[in-house]
Amino acid sequence: MKVTNEQEGSLSEFDDNIFNALVEKIKILQPTYFVFVLKNGLRVDA
Repeated sequence: MKVTNEQEGSLSEFDDNIFNALVEKIKILQPTYFVFVLKNGLRVDA
C-alpha cells in the first residue's frame, strides 16, 4: 500500500491519511462495542 510504504519510522500520533486509506467503515453495534471494517475485508472488533 503506497500510503504506508512511504511512512518512515513508527507513528507517534494519529495519521488520518493512513486511517482513511485502511478503514472502509466503522459499524457501531452498541454504545461501547464497534467494528472496524478494513478495505481488505478484515473486521476488527473493539
